[in-house]
Amino acid sequence: MPNVPQFKKYPPIADPVTAEVLRQFFKEDDDWTQFVATIINSGLLTRQLATNVAVPATAGSVVVSFAIAQQDTSFMVALEVSWNTTMWVTAKTKTGFTVNFGTAAPANATFSWAILR
Repeated sequence: MPNVPQFKKYPPIADPVTAEVLRQFFKEDDDWTQFVATIINSGLLTRQLATNVAVPATAGSVVVSFAIAQQDTSFMVALEVSWNTTMWVTAKTKTGFTVNFGTAAPANATFSWAILR
């Protein structure tokens, strides 16, 4: 099973989320947090993210709705899942996107996402 980030507390919606903000909410050695922090430090900005989002058992896709609408759809989506599957994004809009899974979600499945510019 992949290393899924563990909450210390719920992260805020921040604009932009910085590596320093991520370190307040996740363990420093967490692979996913390090990946996002590396991208942030490379000059890309993550404006919204969520971790450990529950996926209903047997789901083949999940619709993500943003807390804050984006100005356009020119963002990249970084994803991580807790089970062995392929994943891809469709239906990107200013208010969200759909995550699709090649293998249906097992019981207790989760995924994490971040949008990047």
